[in-house]
Amino acid sequence: MKILIAEDETRLADAIADALKGANYDVDCAFDGIEGAQKATSGQYDLVVLDIMLPGKDGFSILEEIRRMQPETRVIILSVKVNWMTN
Repeated sequence: MKILIAEDETRLADAIADALKGANYDVDCAFDGIEGAQKATSGQYDLVVLDIMLPGKDGFSILEEIRRMQPETRVIILSVKVNWMTN
């Protein structure tokens, strides 16, 4: 399984990537929304771990692009933002 982590906090992204690589997953990271969107919509990934608050392009916009271009790609939302679903 190939996984993309789109997260601007490099230490967090690296920690998640290390854990997943330790479980024998193939993992790439993107550290901003522009790179994250490009990689996430490339068709290379089975799963995207997506931060909502990314520089350059927010995770909601990236999620919309993924759903439009790669609807079969699974996405896990990662966010520290409180109440983002109710706003």
